[in-house]
Amino acid sequence: MIFINTSRDSVVIYPESQKIYANISTNSLGHIKKILETKLRPFALSLIKSELSSLKKQYNFDYHNVTVRNQSSRYGSCSSRGNLNFNWQIIFFPYPQFRHILLHELTHLKIKNHSKTFWDQLAIYDPDSQKHNLWLKKEGTKLFLF
Repeated sequence: MIFINTSRDSVVIYPESQKIYANISTNSLGHIKKILETKLRPFALSLIKSELSSLKKQYNFDYHNVTVRNQSSRYGSCSSRGNLNFNWQIIFFPYPQFRHILLHELTHLKIKNHSKTFWDQLAIYDPDSQKHNLWLKKEGTKLFLF
């Protein structure tokens, strides 16, 4: 992400080159957070929904609503009603870890706990799930902007 001081606020996203330019008029953290969340959360929701749609077709998942939030310690969650929630900032993760988070929550649609059965099933969808989970524990929150 590249920040540029300007007289007007805007955010320009180039998905194909994975670049985000943030034109910020005020350098306060609160202002920057507000601008980024306002502009990037809808983009994150669109990106997450697109990937979930692909995974749904590939593995025959059935979920209801998808929302994005700004959670400080969670990457995602799955409700008992089949609603999926994700931290919008997971879009900054490397693709394998991003996909792993989505598959983790999708697996919870079928298995509601973290039993051995859950981890075995997740490994079918994501053969590198142990490696991805370890990366998330060590590096994940370091990539959160705030």
